[in-house]
Amino acid sequence: MAADIHYAPPSVCTKQRNVPQDATTKQRGCFLLTHDPPVATKSNYASSDDILAYLIAPQRIAAFQASKRLYIALCFKVDDELNVCDGTKRASADWMFLADELVAIYTEHIEAYKLNVEFILDGTATGI
Repeated sequence: MAADIHYAPPSVCTKQRNVPQDATTKQRGCFLLTHDPPVATKSNYASSDDILAYLIAPQRIAAFQASKRLYIALCFKVDDELNVCDGTKRASADWMFLADELVAIYTEHIEAYKLNVEFILDGTATGI
């Protein structure tokens, strides 16, 4: 299983109906589920939070707690001009912060809900 996760800046994330409108979103941006760069005028992208909501939904959670492990590749996408390893740019620092936060939250959910799921970082996140 795989999901394309594209970094979007705060100017796009604050317009999204499916993205929590918290301080992090307003200051750092978010990860939206889309292969292509997010369109600034679109407001109905799913977000990385929706993956967790899907896994722990009451009608599905038992399937993800089963003895057979499910591997989910998170294929991170960024716009061409963003080098996520270049900590000198605000957007790259925001991307790294969000990626670290995503891994921590996903790990917490795997442990709390006893999910037999493993996330594989792919795309731009390979090697971090």
